[in-house]
Amino acid sequence: MKNSSPRFCHRESRGSIAILTLWSILFLALLSLSLSKEVAGRLLVVSDMKWGPKVRALGTKAFADSVKLIRQDVSEGYDSLQEPWAGNDTLFRQVPYGGGSYSLVSEQSDSPEGENQTHYGLTDEERKINLNRASAAVLSKLLQIKGDLSATRADDLANFIVDWRDENTTQEGSPLNSEECAYLPSPASCKNRNFEVLEELFWIPGVTVALFEQIKRDITLYGAGPCNINTATITSLRAAGLSEAGAQKIVAWRSAGNIFENVSWITGRSGELRLSNEDLARLQLAASSGFFGIGSDSYHGFVRSEFEGKVRGQFSFIVNRKGEVQSWRE
Repeated sequence: MKNSSPRFCHRESRGSIAILTLWSILFLALLSLSLSKEVAGRLLVVSDMKWGPKVRALGTKAFADSVKLIRQDVSEGYDSLQEPWAGNDTLFRQVPYGGGSYSLVSEQSDSPEGENQTHYGLTDEERKINLNRASAAVLSKLLQIKGDLSATRADDLANFIVDWRDENTTQEGSPLNSEECAYLPSPASCKNRNFEVLEELFWIPGVTVALFEQIKRDITLYGAGPCNINTATITSLRAAGLSEAGAQKIVAWRSAGNIFENVSWITGRSGELRLSNEDLARLQLAASSGFFGIGSDSYHGFVRSEFEGKVRGQFSFIVNRKGEVQSWRE
């Protein structure tokens, strides 16, 4: 009988070599990945060193141009989407400066295309719901519309938000009870002061990343508080109690060149809107309660800086009519 052990040894040797080869390949792949990340990181630093100062110079120019335009606004007491700051491709799209160009991309539009089309200009912050001023009822409606929450869940969350920010110790919606946030550990415990950044919403139990992303474009911390009916979004109009159809009719009325030039016109000219009796009553109630205004004080600019045909940086700012910076994010 022949001894077969050498054959087995040969197979085992080949298996060991194959395993070692695989480990070597894996090690080299991991080393390559690690080096590529390090190189990419260094390239980003080099890119920032090259473009950073130029991007910031463009941003400063965009900010200065925006402030100048806002100060040139001569409308007395009211603001609308028909004014130059609200949308003008010549003023805000690929404006040349310092060997590059900047564009101010606006969030707002009354056009039928809405979100599917890029618009250039400043965004009125008072078109949104003011997180520090809105009632629990308005916040609940917003959470139902944009967050897809049930009425009960939205009411509970809206009441908690109001309790978290207000200075009293009684529970919103149940004034005989103490605030729930008073018994929770920080940061969920009652702040009893205004929100300072929108991201503080993450300290509210029940506010998820998904929910925040759904509502963040419709809320603000800036301005006097009332929502400007001349620039208000469909969501803001619906949060005031109007139906989708009613909100669309107001937007269509504005698109035809109409403006509420004073607060009394909101009820005085409401017959022109051809709203249903229910929507008409809700509009008048919102106006009489102080939810709506007709002017704006805070404007959001989103700046895109381009050099050599590519976007090299972007940032945003919020500025008031006095030219004071309220927010600056790079």
